[in-house]
Amino acid sequence: VSEWNKTYSTREEFNFRMGEWIKTEAFIQEVNAPGSEHTHTAGHNKFSDMTREEYKRFLTLPKTDVLPVPPMDDEEEYVPNGSKDWRDGNCVTAVKNQEQCGSCYAFSATETVESSYCIHQGGKLWTLSPQQIVDCSQQYGNQGCNGGWYFYAWNYLQSHGQEEESAYPYKGKQTSCTYNASAGKVKTTSQGTHISQSSSA
Repeated sequence: VSEWNKTYSTREEFNFRMGEWIKTEAFIQEVNAPGSEHTHTAGHNKFSDMTREEYKRFLTLPKTDVLPVPPMDDEEEYVPNGSKDWRDGNCVTAVKNQEQCGSCYAFSATETVESSYCIHQGGKLWTLSPQQIVDCSQQYGNQGCNGGWYFYAWNYLQSHGQEEESAYPYKGKQTSCTYNASAGKVKTTSQGTHISQSSSA
């Protein structure tokens, strides 16, 4: 409770959450037991007191049928060319927490823009604002905390520079759009299915 800053409004809720935590503890002990057939180790996190149904709702979109996928150009044939860990080039920002908001699309769009800009602009790594995408890209097809698509976010960023996280911090919920054009750092330019970035600052 203290480690993950949990609060429960009633004793009954505390007891219920303790029961779910005990189930998670049993699973962790099974996974980590000597001779276990599992190939990974497990541990507690902030989800340990959730039911499986709650956890599933947390990780999935509630109404994916209202988010049609736009037509895409024919995919280019993928030709493997070795492997690279982009963390080695200092072009990947830290892991983020979307909290209980269906904003994974905003994070995936943002992380891609950050890394792509860094790779193509000599190592300049911005930490940009997913909250701006959540709040401001509805007219492009996204739905705030109810889901969206990374390419709708990129379409939005063709005409709106993405601000830094420090200027437009993440709140874990949809709020009013407070976009400040003068604070925009990066825009996208669509070239077929490719995305490149250019600084607007």
